[in-house]
Amino acid sequence: MKNIALRSIVILSAICLAAAALLAVTNLVTEPIIRESEAAEAKAALAEVMPDGGEFTPIDVPENAPSTVTAVWQSETGYVFQLTASGYAPGIRIMCGIGFDGKITGVKTVSSSETPGFGKKCEEAWYQEQYKGADESLAGVDAISGATKTSNGYKGAIKDAFALFASLTSEGGES
Repeated sequence: MKNIALRSIVILSAICLAAAALLAVTNLVTEPIIRESEAAEAKAALAEVMPDGGEFTPIDVPENAPSTVTAVWQSETGYVFQLTASGYAPGIRIMCGIGFDGKITGVKTVSSSETPGFGKKCEEAWYQEQYKGADESLAGVDAISGATKTSNGYKGAIKDAFALFASLTSEGGES
């Protein structure tokens, strides 16, 4: 009986080790591909939210930045902020361009895990387009009906981008 139990433990351990090794190799192979895909996605989003931006230079996210800000790029015409907001579900990834005139040049929802039919509307063009040209007051930006948490989280992240924008431009970051 002891031999059977020991044999089972050895076989199960070998299977676990083989599975772990296979996962490690898969991660090693796919990680550069995933990073390259994310970089291409970010580059496309940069050009979409700030079409007249020219070259985008990544800058370090300041220590005093709101927690929703995960990356910042400076261009010839303003800043682009990568934001992560929480709505009904965490992880709404947003790109927001703010020109040196203090107006939004564009907003794009890169990804979200929001509820289909309601919160997922934050990914629709009509929702994102209403931010274009808005200043820090976000006057005229409507919430998504039935998705208050998503709307509030999204708007809150955009306001955080404006807060960091004000900090960056007051420090002489403007070209």
